[in-house]
Amino acid sequence: MTGGATEEGGSVSYGPWILQGPKERRRTTDEEPSLRLFCIPQAGMGAWAFHGWQEVLGSSVEVMPIELPGRNSRQKEKRHTCMAELVKDLVDNLLNEFRKAPYCILGHSLGAWIAYEVIHELWRRHEPLPIKLYVSANRAPHLCGRHHDVHPVHLHKLPYQEFWEAFKHRYGVNKDLQSEGIKKYLFPMLKDDFTLLETYEWNGFTTTQNSLKAPGGPKSPRGLPVPIEAFGAKGDTRYTKEQLSSWSEHTAIKFKEVWFEGKHRYIVDEPEEVRKYVAYDLFGCMVA
Repeated sequence: MTGGATEEGGSVSYGPWILQGPKERRRTTDEEPSLRLFCIPQAGMGAWAFHGWQEVLGSSVEVMPIELPGRNSRQKEKRHTCMAELVKDLVDNLLNEFRKAPYCILGHSLGAWIAYEVIHELWRRHEPLPIKLYVSANRAPHLCGRHHDVHPVHLHKLPYQEFWEAFKHRYGVNKDLQSEGIKKYLFPMLKDDFTLLETYEWNGFTTTQNSLKAPGGPKSPRGLPVPIEAFGAKGDTRYTKEQLSSWSEHTAIKFKEVWFEGKHRYIVDEPEEVRKYVAYDLFGCMVA
């Protein structure tokens, strides 16, 4: 079953999967965006991570922040711990929106792998693919195994106290996680999200491998037929430069690598530079 946009007071609402900022202007039913940007957040975060982007990107781009089940506005829903099931659910519910207008997808950290798999699912279904995929703060998906992780610890298997110790070691001190009450509240969601991340198995292909044909899907000889831009933060210790550069093996068209200031959460804590870059780059997508 696919989700669909509804009208609320003359503006468009997209149901639970898209949560636009409460203070951001909604497009009206008689407006059509030139381009859409679907944004998928990192583990433990929701659509709010991309609230504030609409003002910077302008009226010609409609920002579509994705709210995954089991957090924030969807707190009572069951969270996914299996990548394949999450991706199928997401595509089933947003397929109508992917069909309506040209679009790009941006995924940060865990969201980068989700975005990559969403494109594979759309490709398998012979559906419209994005103009570009932006992947941020994560190593290439064929490097998903624990032995490729710079901190090879499975957080989802750790008990409460050990989890937070490992979390701090991996991501540093987080000002939003100083309260024990907040930690207890977020722990179940983070455990599920890290299960999703750490049990992910890549089954695709790279440009250095023989071409693979997905069941029922078209054949691509050298990676996805979608340009990829990989974003990294200069102070992020979650991946190496080589691991980020390896995203180049997943596109048959064009690859670009861009580095920003900040640490792993730069896209939330210091978003100004990346917002401006994406706004400029999307303008290029529209006029190309």
